[in-house]
Amino acid sequence: MKIYRLQDSEGTGPYYHYGFLEISELHNENLDKWPGVYDDIEDYDCDSDLSGCTSIRKLYQWFGKEAISRAKHMGFSIVCHEIDKCHVKFGVSGKQVAFDPKYTKRKYKYG
Repeated sequence: MKIYRLQDSEGTGPYYHYGFLEISELHNENLDKWPGVYDDIEDYDCDSDLSGCTSIRKLYQWFGKEAISRAKHMGFSIVCHEIDKCHVKFGVSGKQVAFDPKYTKRKYKYG
């Protein structure tokens, strides 16, 4: 299956990047719309798992068009990870998934 993720060249997501602090704070203030990964995904492993979305549409719903555009100007890209479904952990919200990148069969920049 395909998982879409906003990440930099080292595979790190935007949440801890200085330019995204206000987005992280906004998400933390509205966990009904943007559930925390630990509450949403059973057995999420912060030492190995990455999070993403199962479609581009969901990724844009999660971050918003403006934030993704800004992220791209900051060096982030939308990256598609192809991974067997058996290695994917699904969030109860249906908004996000988690996976260990060691199981990624193929990855490439999207768009």
